Amino acid sequence: MNLMEHISEIRTAISDLDLNRAIYLFDQLESELRDGEIDKSDHSEIQRALDDILALAQSTHDGIGAARKQMKKIISEAGRIDVYDKLGEKISPEVGGELVWKY
Repeated sequence: MNLMEHISEIRTAISDLDLNRAIYLFDQLESELRDGEIDKSDHSEIQRALDDILALAQSTHDGIGAARKQMKKIISEAGRIDVYDKLGEKISPEVGGELVWKY
């Protein structure tokens, strides 16, 4: 796999939220960059690709943070909402509880 294909795989792993794979691929890329020679003509292309990955990772981080904040707010607000069934009877849904976050 050449460097640009490797970088593309990292981008895909981040997009798929497969963060363990992304870290693994970054470690491999780091080893490849240390062990191999990079043609100077490839520097700008590699830098652009890595900048794109940085922007993607930051956007992913921000999106997950926003989703977490939204979920906390929804759960908080849902505890104060009266809910009724089809017959108009008030029911008390169980909401809240302990949140488990994957990321």
